[in-house]
Amino acid sequence: MIKRGMTPAQRRHRLPEQSRIPNLPDLEYLYAEAAKQPGNLIELPWTENRQPYVLTAKLERRNNEQSHQWSFYRGDDQSSKLEWTYESSDVVMIHSLILTAFPPTPSNTTPVEPQAPRKVVTGVLEGSLNEMPLPSLLTSIQSSRLTGRLSVHSSTDKSDLFFESGVLVSAKHNEQEGEEAFLELTLSSASGEFKFFDADKAPRKTITSHTEGLMLKAAALSDHTKYLDRQGLRPDSCLMRTNPNLTEREFEEKLARLVPVDMNLQKRMYQAVDNKTAFSELLQQCALSRSMWTPLIFNLVSSGICSLDSRSTPEEAPQQKPQDQSSSDITIDLAALEKFTASMTRKDTGIYSEIAFLFFLEHEFYRFHSYETPFTIVLFKFSGNSGQLSKQTQKQALDVVKNTVRKADILGHYDGDDYALILPHTQPSAAQGLVHRLHAVLSEPPFQQNEVGLDIGVAGIPEDCHDLITLLKIGLYKKRTPV
Repeated sequence: MIKRGMTPAQRRHRLPEQSRIPNLPDLEYLYAEAAKQPGNLIELPWTENRQPYVLTAKLERRNNEQSHQWSFYRGDDQSSKLEWTYESSDVVMIHSLILTAFPPTPSNTTPVEPQAPRKVVTGVLEGSLNEMPLPSLLTSIQSSRLTGRLSVHSSTDKSDLFFESGVLVSAKHNEQEGEEAFLELTLSSASGEFKFFDADKAPRKTITSHTEGLMLKAAALSDHTKYLDRQGLRPDSCLMRTNPNLTEREFEEKLARLVPVDMNLQKRMYQAVDNKTAFSELLQQCALSRSMWTPLIFNLVSSGICSLDSRSTPEEAPQQKPQDQSSSDITIDLAALEKFTASMTRKDTGIYSEIAFLFFLEHEFYRFHSYETPFTIVLFKFSGNSGQLSKQTQKQALDVVKNTVRKADILGHYDGDDYALILPHTQPSAAQGLVHRLHAVLSEPPFQQNEVGLDIGVAGIPEDCHDLITLLKIGLYKKRTPV
């Protein structure tokens, strides 16, 4: 078995060997596996006329853009020959390249030309979600730019998703429609059968959000749901206020770095908590959809603002415990939060890693799409008159930045060892005020005059652009271009 230019940190995953040329579903599965294991090499081997072949796929991230790299080898040992390497997310095109290497002959006409295409009218893709989970299936449809209807059904549910050139435009799950239907499907699609019909068109468009954003939102909802299940959330549970003397400022500070949810909505929910109403009744009173109440309750519980009290009936609710008796519960919750935050933080600087920064940036972007709230990024690095600053001076400068920005602002690494800020609800013009403050505080003791300089790039959505890649490019350009 050959090693195909792997780095020490890179892993290889080999799929089962086939006795025929891969068809389009095979490549879609290979694509999905590569997407689930970024940076790792996924191999698909097969044999044709006693000759071994291998197709590899690897998902890489360069300049904040994802890229699928495909390589086709003739042979599967040290003497294997690389036939071609191609970079594309178009699985259909890769399948066409594979077929060009096997022109129809009397010996391979039958396996190369299967009868599956004749079944297009009844379903070009079909199978079980146990073998191909819904996220991988959606990724395949998206990358192949398919147009048609995806039907998903189980013993209790029936769903239809409509696509145009790989973009989700309509969804129905039982009696629900639109984005809520899609989110409900993703939360209840652990098993079932699916079939894709390319002859069906959406009766009307009910989806306006980007497909990637909906998939990310669905993944977050799934994580929040699992957390609440572990905490014991049931329809008959009661939300309990852990601190009856909590101030509004303390409330906002506890929720500032959690899942982006409208603060006024979280306050209204908290005001409705009376320590005796069952959770199911509370939801009926507030009339919130699952995609809205799940992150909201997650924030209240994971922050320690509320706890969950499970019981058989609301009437059995015990009297509220004094604050000192419930403080241990809050400590456990806060410790878990701190542990989670530490996992996203670089120990050498005490701020978020680049991956964590990009995660929060995506969430801020989706909040903009949901509520049209502007935000700004500030990309910066420290500089000095005599070249690169010492590590101690950089650490001091970074501590000054931490103490200058708002609690709601997110500070992390970006572009190597440089830094970045996310300023929610802020336009670039308003962010200039922060830039001036940073220049000012870095000119004060313990720093000498002009000892620490800043190369800064400021860009915002929607003022400068409407997508993240362009936003980051604008910020980097402004940072690297002297004013």
